[in-house]
Amino acid sequence: MNKRQSIFVLLALAVSFPFVGFQGTAHGAPYYEGKTITFVAPHSAGGGTDITARLWAKFLPQFIPGKPTIVVRNMPGGGASVGGNYVANSRPDGLTVLIGSSNTGVGSLLQTKGVSYSYEEMPVFALASVAEVMVGWTDITKSHKDFPTAKNLIFGMEPLPNPSAATWLILKDAVGFKSKDVLAFQGGADRALAWFQKETNVTWLTSPQYSRSAKSEVEKGTAVKLMQSGLLSKKGEMVRSEYFSDVPTPGEVWKDLTGKAPSGIEWEATLALLGYARTSNKPALLPKGTPDNILQILRSAAVKMLADPEYQEAATKIFGGDPQYAGEDARDILNFASSFAKKTRPWLRKFMEERGGVKF
Repeated sequence: MNKRQSIFVLLALAVSFPFVGFQGTAHGAPYYEGKTITFVAPHSAGGGTDITARLWAKFLPQFIPGKPTIVVRNMPGGGASVGGNYVANSRPDGLTVLIGSSNTGVGSLLQTKGVSYSYEEMPVFALASVAEVMVGWTDITKSHKDFPTAKNLIFGMEPLPNPSAATWLILKDAVGFKSKDVLAFQGGADRALAWFQKETNVTWLTSPQYSRSAKSEVEKGTAVKLMQSGLLSKKGEMVRSEYFSDVPTPGEVWKDLTGKAPSGIEWEATLALLGYARTSNKPALLPKGTPDNILQILRSAAVKMLADPEYQEAATKIFGGDPQYAGEDARDILNFASSFAKKTRPWLRKFMEERGGVKF
């Protein structure tokens, strides 16, 4: 081998060497073989985000070449920003994943105080949607059509920037009806209890909360489903969740009560909230800069996991009939949500400041 040939060989090795660590070892072993992936759940153990993280940690490894171990690390604090910031600032090596929540979604959407992560920059490989349903007592309102005339309408929810509270307030402004809004609850359990005890008479509930707190009352006819949160489709449109398919979305209520299709910055802000908090309620996100080949490994594995019958049976018990997305479908959903986020962030921040005293 002459000198010129030697130089070409060395250059070829130099170019290919940086990629060995991501494609596999020198012996051709998969990148993830012998490795441990950490799923960061930015909430305490036992909640919906923690349960989702543990479900995916159980099923996903078998579909990843190399079958890595996945552990769940609970990292609550700062309205979920502690966990979100930790993952965003981790090495982009595919070994640290954020399993987000509506809190991390709203933090990213509004860039609230203390948030240094952004859904717009973090690649996603899977997500689970969690729709909500609004319930009311029939002695106050029998359907959404009663909103403009109902007396003593008392809405209960967590304080702003809670996305469900914001959706209600935006809809109220658009339609022009009145309610007393008690935005002081600390979580879903005490909010549902206050509704059940009739301290409030309308509130949002997730499907598990609905089953525990309201379903029996609806079946008896003492309570009613008024509307659902809806979900964001891959085309960027608000559509009904199949789990609550018999009740309208806020967009349908808006049109029904005003006679006009929803539009304007208020409507786009509603779509941003819906995309970040409900449709992408549980996203699996990687740090910015994660190499495409690692991302594709995880996206492919997530697609296979969602198609697995054993996983589907376990997931149905957790997510009910709400959809889950993986691979490019998850990417497209979050991209649509992000497109609304960029445009509406200034308006939403001002709205939250004026209506809820939120400080940014």
